[in-house]
Amino acid sequence: MAWGYVLVGALIPPLVLLKLGFTTATTIHAEAGGYPANLWWPWSILGALIVLAAGYFGIRTSARLGTMLGVFEIGVFLVLGIFLVVHAGSHNTAEVFGTKFTPNGFRGLSGVIGGSVYTVLAFGGFEGAAPLAEQARDPRRTVQRAVLGATLSIGILGLVHLDSDVGTLPVRTSQGESA
Repeated sequence: MAWGYVLVGALIPPLVLLKLGFTTATTIHAEAGGYPANLWWPWSILGALIVLAAGYFGIRTSARLGTMLGVFEIGVFLVLGIFLVVHAGSHNTAEVFGTKFTPNGFRGLSGVIGGSVYTVLAFGGFEGAAPLAEQARDPRRTVQRAVLGATLSIGILGLVHLDSDVGTLPVRTSQGESA
């Protein structure tokens, strides 16, 4: 089983860089029509060079860059979530925390399996705290607080987005009409 984990670990960086290239090229093409949608490779190379530079300048630079980008990403999603909650106004209800809006293809066991994918990937990140323990002054206290704080923070962010995203989307019936 360990070989599978190594294989997946080796695939993550190139796949993330490919996704960066495709997403960036497609977004620029959609927003500024003159950019070719299939010119993705410069963005993948730029992403690889940024990762290479962060690694070259050491763990401290890499950790700072990762922290800055992570804070920026969470900030963007938090502002977006708050905006969507405010925008939905009186349409915000506790129904979004139930199964009312579950797509038909993900009811029952298929929904459990689909949700398990996210759960496995989410808990896979916790082992990333182990190398940080070597650098911490008081690892038992510091790493424990960091992991607990990160878990609670991302849980709150997830709840905000569950409410905001589902609460503001139009519900479609099986006939395709808005409910």
